Amino acid sequence: MISELLAAEKFPRFPRLFSEVCWPLSVSMALHFDCSRSTVLNYEFPLPLFPIGHATGSTNSTWAERWTTLHYWSPDQIASEFNHYWNSIVLTADKNELIYWQTFIEGTITVLRNHQQLATDESHICRRFEAGISWAHQIAISSDNNQQAPSDLHSTIQGYQNIVFGEPDYLLQNPITFQVTGICEAKSPWNIGPSEIDDVISGKLAETISVTDLIGHASPTNASRLAVQQAYGYICWNSFPLGILTTTAGFVFLKRQDGGILYLSLMYGSHRDLEQYQYAMPRTLGPPNNFTISHMLYWFTAMTELAGRIPESRLQRAIQVMNA
Repeated sequence: MISELLAAEKFPRFPRLFSEVCWPLSVSMALHFDCSRSTVLNYEFPLPLFPIGHATGSTNSTWAERWTTLHYWSPDQIASEFNHYWNSIVLTADKNELIYWQTFIEGTITVLRNHQQLATDESHICRRFEAGISWAHQIAISSDNNQQAPSDLHSTIQGYQNIVFGEPDYLLQNPITFQVTGICEAKSPWNIGPSEIDDVISGKLAETISVTDLIGHASPTNASRLAVQQAYGYICWNSFPLGILTTTAGFVFLKRQDGGILYLSLMYGSHRDLEQYQYAMPRTLGPPNNFTISHMLYWFTAMTELAGRIPESRLQRAIQVMNA
């Protein structure tokens, strides 16, 4: 049973969702190399559901920062960077490496689908992220149980720890040294969707967006700009060049340079069903046109391991005071 595996510490700790549901898979089902790493990255997880018109308060963070120059990190630019990585850097052996977890991932998808409750606050969104996409990422980069880790390092996605400035929901961490390499900030999909991120990129405040019944379209609010400023503030204060903003349904990628320069992507959908709702889709990154958000996280967390620190000059005096 799952509890026996956890007690023996033979497998990575399961997400919080599994403490609330019964999922009786036998140990014998788990002890086979049953799929490739590429197969794990191909999986998509059930989307969070929330009431139409639901809204909660906007982000109000003391760590938020405003950029001086905002650049559009376009799908063509991201596709070029991603394809260079996937086709030229990732070894075929890494893609084809056999790992244990297909049975468990399919069980996870069943659990998430069968225990689909309406999400009404951010914690519900986080739990689904941890039980699905975040956990699949951990499986893909793991070296547990004689599974070979990827040839290149990938940051893990861990819950917040008091080792950085601010309180980002998740930290991207080196799997060996545990050094923090970036952040992932979670927000609610009813507050922030693809059209709101489009408005941030185009310079609008998203204050005139109308409520619609489409997933990814939020209530009239400036929550999107505030959320991006919060995530940007976290990477500035901690000298990280890279960060992620996620609603579990969608993912926005941030890249910064010193001098208040921010590159911001569109919101990429975590499931193919979102394509009709204006989300940018990972499958459009290029052939074989079956890429998922897990492929993008695999690429992005390899970048965080190589990027190094980029201090924000205008914050250095304040950081020195806080570190004194």
